[in-house]
Amino acid sequence: MKKTFIFTLLAILTLGLFRPATALAEEQKLPSGTDRDKIGQKIQDYVKEHEKTTAGMATAVFDKDGTIYQGNFGYMDKEKGIKADDDSVFEWGSVTKLTVWISVMQLWEQGKINLEEDIRTYLPKGFLRNLRYDKPITMLDLMNHQAGFDEAPLYMQRGKSLEDLLLQYQPAQSFEPGTTTAYSNYSTGLAAYIVERIFGQTFVDYVHEHIFQPLGMERTAIAQDLSDNAYVQAKRKEVKGYAADGSLLGDALYEVGLYPVGRATGTSSDFQKFAQALLSRKTLFTRSETWYKLYTGTSYYPGTDIVRNAHGF
Repeated sequence: MKKTFIFTLLAILTLGLFRPATALAEEQKLPSGTDRDKIGQKIQDYVKEHEKTTAGMATAVFDKDGTIYQGNFGYMDKEKGIKADDDSVFEWGSVTKLTVWISVMQLWEQGKINLEEDIRTYLPKGFLRNLRYDKPITMLDLMNHQAGFDEAPLYMQRGKSLEDLLLQYQPAQSFEPGTTTAYSNYSTGLAAYIVERIFGQTFVDYVHEHIFQPLGMERTAIAQDLSDNAYVQAKRKEVKGYAADGSLLGDALYEVGLYPVGRATGTSSDFQKFAQALLSRKTLFTRSETWYKLYTGTSYYPGTDIVRNAHGF
């Protein structure tokens, strides 16, 4: 049965990075060709069309300058009548990984990491036990999902550190580093652990100090059990899950032990602060060259100049 969970977050990023000197009417259109002042109605019509198979959601359409449209629809708990609103929290899923790559680039900006260095330089001796190839893995390989690792589970165990989980569940290395793109949660978790090693603090603390707090994200959590933000932890417990036919699935609670790969949870407005910082290229880095490097392609689709990955993005 196809499951539709009410903590789905719909965030439409309208980049607006290039504005040609054309008529005002054209400037009022989004990259899709939709008029800016009509996007809200289009979203409302779409939600109305699919409301029978959707419990609740938050939407936000914005560019680097501000909000174009924002709306909440449906319920977080239909039985108790708890509506989705500005105070509701939603899970980021794999968008959480962006906090890892931002952290790594902050390290690079400070000269504390070489993206092309063998990552064993930053790990305890003998940490990686299942390496099959002599060619070293670099941070760029981790960012590009080209370390050669097979996919691994999200490690649902509670109470274990990143180090313990990464030691306990080491996937096989099936490909030579830098040769094959294979999506890897383990690689992202390993990069987060390297951030911990270099800065000497947990990744939870690092993200709050260097990403969430500077952006004013006061209602976002990232820890395994969301205990790093009491508000988020409490609000997440209000959420119920539903199948596409509307039947109740229960609390739909789960924990991601390897939390940097997919655990961030917070309000839609907090998520917008994060995304707008990426669009406006402000706050997270001190030098413009770091933003430029972040968005520079690091891997490409074979035989093309189409960017496949840009430092994890």
